[in-house]
Amino acid sequence: MRSFKRVIRRMVRGITLSDGFQIAIDQISRRGGRGQRWYAGTHQQLLIFLGRDPLLSQITKDQINDFHKWLRTRPHQRRPSERLSPGAVNAYMRCVRAFFNLMVELRHLDESPCQVVLPRVPRRARRVISQDDIDRMIDASAISARDHAMLLVLVDAGCRVSALASMQRDSVEVERQNGSWEDFDLSDIPPNCPNTYRGRIVVIEQKTAQYRTVYFGSRAVVALAVYLRSRADLDPCLWRSTRGSAMTPNGIYQAFKRIGKRAGVEVFNPHAFRHALAQRLHDNGASIAVISNILGHSDTRITADMYLGFDTDELANLHEKFNKR
Repeated sequence: MRSFKRVIRRMVRGITLSDGFQIAIDQISRRGGRGQRWYAGTHQQLLIFLGRDPLLSQITKDQINDFHKWLRTRPHQRRPSERLSPGAVNAYMRCVRAFFNLMVELRHLDESPCQVVLPRVPRRARRVISQDDIDRMIDASAISARDHAMLLVLVDAGCRVSALASMQRDSVEVERQNGSWEDFDLSDIPPNCPNTYRGRIVVIEQKTAQYRTVYFGSRAVVALAVYLRSRADLDPCLWRSTRGSAMTPNGIYQAFKRIGKRAGVEVFNPHAFRHALAQRLHDNGASIAVISNILGHSDTRITADMYLGFDTDELANLHEKFNKR
C-alpha cells in the first residue's frame, strides 16, 4: 500500500533527482552495462552542489551550466591538492547529459536541462606497452600455466579484461591443419606443435553487453592446452582462481600486476595490451576498418581517434619535424 501511494505521489508531483538516478541505475543494471558507479558519483556531486534533492522539473539549464563551472573547481578525490582533470569534468557532464536524456526518454521530463557543449580534452599519451616489455612479461608469466596462457591470449586477442573474464571453456575453438574450426580438443595438440594452429573464442563485452569473437595464435593455443591439462575440475569458466572460483576482472588485473612486477615492467593496466595490438596491426599494414573490427569497435572513428591518433607529445615532435622554413 505504501509503495502504491509513493507511485501515485510521483505521478502527481513528479520525481526527485534521487528517484531519477535510482531509475537510471536500475536501467543500466538490467541492460548489463557499466556505469552504475559513475551515476552514483554524479548523483552525489549534484546533491552537494544543489544543497537539496529537488524535483527533476525544478532543475534549470542555468543550474546545470553553473554545476559544470563548479566541477572545474572541485578537488580530486584521491589527490585533494589537485583539481579534477578536464577529462574527469567531461566524464561527469557526459553522465549528467545521459541521465537527463534518459529521463526525457522515459517521459519524466519534457526537455533536458543539460545543453552544455563540452570542450575537447587534449589527448594524453596512449597506454601502449612496448614489445620488449611484452616479451619480458611473457617470460615472467611462465611460472604459472594459467597466467602464461591468460597473458598470451590477451596479447593476441586485444580484448578488454571484462571480456577475458567472461571466457568459457566450451566456447574455445581451434582451427586444424585442414582449415576447419572445431571445439577445443587437447588430445590432438602436442606441447611443441608447429605454428599451424590458431584459436578463437566468443566473449561478452561488458561495455557494450554484446557477444563477439576474438582470435589468438598458435603459441596461445599451446599454452591454453597446457593450462587446461593441469585442471582436474569441470568448471565451465576458462580462468579459475586459486580459490576455485571464476576469476573476476579485478583478479585478472591483480595477476597481471604481479607478472609486471616480476618482469620489472611498469604496466599502466592490461588495457595497454589492447592499444599495443592496434598499433601492431597498423604497423603491419592493416587498414583502419580491419583494426576496428578486430577490436570490436562500432565505428572506425573510435579506432582512429582513441587508438591510432597522436598524443600531445607526438604532435609537438611532428610539428618540429615538419614545420621547417
